[in-house]
Amino acid sequence: MPFSKSFPKTSKTSPYPQWEEIFLTDAEEKAEEQKCRNENIKLMKMRSLKTSFYILFSARISSKKEESMLKERILLMG
Repeated sequence: MPFSKSFPKTSKTSPYPQWEEIFLTDAEEKAEEQKCRNENIKLMKMRSLKTSFYILFSARISSKKEESMLKERILLMG
């Protein structure tokens, strides 16, 4: 079953929107699913890397300044 979604389309002649329905073919839908899956995996790996980095270096933190520097480095990772 193909994916469909309705979007409001404004009109110059009417104050009410006209709804336009968009359909994706099975191939387009599968391509988008794969793209999203790859992006989610990339985000999960980055989150895991950041968490590992924080755990590894948080044991060595002895001051608030060092903790703040560590958090800045993690933010710069992406």
